[in-house]
Amino acid sequence: MGRLVEVLAVEVAELDPDLSLVGANVDAPSVGRRLAAGALEIEGWALCSDGPPDAVEAVCDGRTVARGGRRRREDLAAGFAAVPDAAAAGFELAVDARSLPAEAELELQARDGERSISFARLRLRRFWRDSLDSAGPPLVSILLVSEGTDRELARTLVSIGAQRHAATEVVLLLAAATTEERSISGWKENGVRVIASGLSGPALRNEGIRRSNGKLLLFVEGGRALTPDALPLGSEMLARDIDASALVDGDETRVAAAIYRRSAFEELEGFAEAASADCDLELARRAGRCGALFAPGSLCAAGS
Repeated sequence: MGRLVEVLAVEVAELDPDLSLVGANVDAPSVGRRLAAGALEIEGWALCSDGPPDAVEAVCDGRTVARGGRRRREDLAAGFAAVPDAAAAGFELAVDARSLPAEAELELQARDGERSISFARLRLRRFWRDSLDSAGPPLVSILLVSEGTDRELARTLVSIGAQRHAATEVVLLLAAATTEERSISGWKENGVRVIASGLSGPALRNEGIRRSNGKLLLFVEGGRALTPDALPLGSEMLARDIDASALVDGDETRVAAAIYRRSAFEELEGFAEAASADCDLELARRAGRCGALFAPGSLCAAGS
C-alpha cells in the first residue's frame, strides 16, 4: 500500500538473571529496512527457563498492538538442550504500523504466566511511498473539475498559469452535461488535457487520476483561483511532513481545494462513487484519519 515504515533501530536488552527469560533475539527486520506499514513482520525467538513463553507481544505506549505466533527453530534445541521444547521458541508478529504514531517505539515482551518481560525495542518512522525529497520539484497533476461557465473556468486556468512551479500537468474534467456546450480545442492547444468521458462526480474524478502522471494530485473546481504559491507551498509542506497524506484548503465542513499524495489517494481507494454530492469533503474527512493537514486559505485566493 502507500505507507511504508523504516526501521531506525533494533535494540535487544541484556537479560536480568533474576527473571525467567534465558535468551531472546530479534532476527528480522534489520536496521534500515523499509517495509509496508500495514504488515510489519517481526521474527525472532524468546525462551524461558521452563520452555517457550506463553506469548510474545508488541507493545506501543502501553498498548498491545500485536501478539506473535510460534514458529519452529530447530537450532535452539541444540543451543538450549536442557530447556524443554526449546525448538518451539521462535515467534513471528505482524504489526499494522499505520495505527501507530509517525515515529514510534515498539517494545517486545515475553509473557511468562502473569509476568511480562521486556527483551527488545524497535524504533520506527512511517512515511508515504512517493517520497518528495528527490532532486527537483515533483510533478503535480492539477485536476480541474468544471461544471460552471467558461468565464469561471478561465479564472482558474489563469491562476494555474501564474504558478511558481514548473512541473505541472493540467487535466480538465468536463461533466457530461456540459461537454456539448464547450469548444475545447483552444484548451488543448495550450497543453490542457481534456477528459469528457460521459462520467460525472466521483467517477469523473477517479477517471482523471487514472489518466494523470503526477506524484501530487491537486483537485480544484472551476471558478476558484489558486494563489501564486499554492503548488510550491503544498509541495514544501508535504515534503516536510513525510507522514501527511494531503494538504487540504478547508476544514471538516468545507473544502476549497486539496493536494493529495498519489500513494495516499491509492490507499484511500479514491473518491467514493456512492458518496453524496460533496465527494471532495468526504474524501478529505477520510484523509484526515491518516494524517491530512487542514490549512484554510493555503491554496485558494480569498473570496474564490
